[in-house]
Amino acid sequence: MTLGELIETLAGKDPGHVLPLGFNNPHSYRGSYTDLAFEPARNISVDAVLASARSALGKAFQGYKGGTYVMGEDTDVWLSPYGEASGESIGPTLLRLMLASTSTRDVQGHCPGCGGTSLYVGSRGLLHCPLGGCPRSDAAHVILADGETEHVVKLNADGWIVRHPLRERIGDALMTCTLNTYLWEVDQPEELGTFRARREDNGGGEVWSWERVT
Repeated sequence: MTLGELIETLAGKDPGHVLPLGFNNPHSYRGSYTDLAFEPARNISVDAVLASARSALGKAFQGYKGGTYVMGEDTDVWLSPYGEASGESIGPTLLRLMLASTSTRDVQGHCPGCGGTSLYVGSRGLLHCPLGGCPRSDAAHVILADGETEHVVKLNADGWIVRHPLRERIGDALMTCTLNTYLWEVDQPEELGTFRARREDNGGGEVWSWERVT
């Protein structure tokens, strides 16, 4: 969707309608400096969103790493915090969902990137944090997209690094994980590399099995 199409669509809607999730604060999109991005905003009126879009028409914006870019009616528009390339374009479907929404689809919990409580579900079902100061607005999506459920151990000449599965954050199970002790005192692969470690019970005590990953 272009900036001109966005303005035309918003101009035909009820200006007083409050959007649970809308946008404001136009800026040059980091993914393509010639494009325009808006930051997500909660509980904002159609009138305020429209005013934000109109304010960008014909305006010159500074690119994230320099340069000046003037936004026109044919400029493509995105939903993205300043300084990020979210990949979340503002298209007819997303805008229609925003305008039709009357209640917020809250995501309970905290953003892994900044600890904020404003996570929302994007148009492609991806979790995003709308807070401008978040250092990694896609953190929740990236973490949940990782399907690894076991411990991953990287053995090198200086020792090892363990990546624990997410489930060990529950009840602080990570704090009582015995894998490091097992590596120190019992057994570890003879070759260097990256391994998937699985805890097993052979009837005589705890044993970890190793599967080479790389």
